[in-house]
Amino acid sequence: MGVYGRVWESWRERAWGIMKWYWYVSRPNELFLDLDNQRAVLFALEKLERNNPDYLAVRDRYLYESGTPGHYHLIVRVYGSMPAMERAIWELYLGSDIRRQEYVMMRLQRGLDGLPLTSADFLITPEPYGFRKPDLECDCEGKHKEKRITDDCPVMQVLLEDQRSAVYFALKGTMKLQLGKLPPMKGKK
Repeated sequence: MGVYGRVWESWRERAWGIMKWYWYVSRPNELFLDLDNQRAVLFALEKLERNNPDYLAVRDRYLYESGTPGHYHLIVRVYGSMPAMERAIWELYLGSDIRRQEYVMMRLQRGLDGLPLTSADFLITPEPYGFRKPDLECDCEGKHKEKRITDDCPVMQVLLEDQRSAVYFALKGTMKLQLGKLPPMKGKK
């Protein structure tokens, strides 16, 4: 369950607070969905059930808790293979977390699809999943969100090279909803 809710089971983790992270790199026949609640899972599963197999020929599906309570990873394996951007679009269509998909698509746009060494699309989990062996492992001290972790993670150095701590979308502050004619955007006339 990540650093913030996982029950640490091994002696090593209890004694030193060291975690092991398991990395799965998307293959040409795999879709990786990051789903933030059970409703998102049901939405994705319903779309897959109603899917025309002429468009997406599903071989099998695997659902796991992501490591964050109430969040899930859905792995969909298909017959045949697809280019990375097509897989990213299917993941978006099936309801994967929008922020994750923004990052995957931006990484693809910037050329990070040179498997096996670099990859735009991957899952990081605190427990190994049963659908296949993990591609890589690391012992980083926490979730791979903070710059101090992403900069130093040896796996991220391999997969994302100099983009491991990239921020593609700079959002700041909050907006209040206003109905009717909207005022001009800040900095615009």
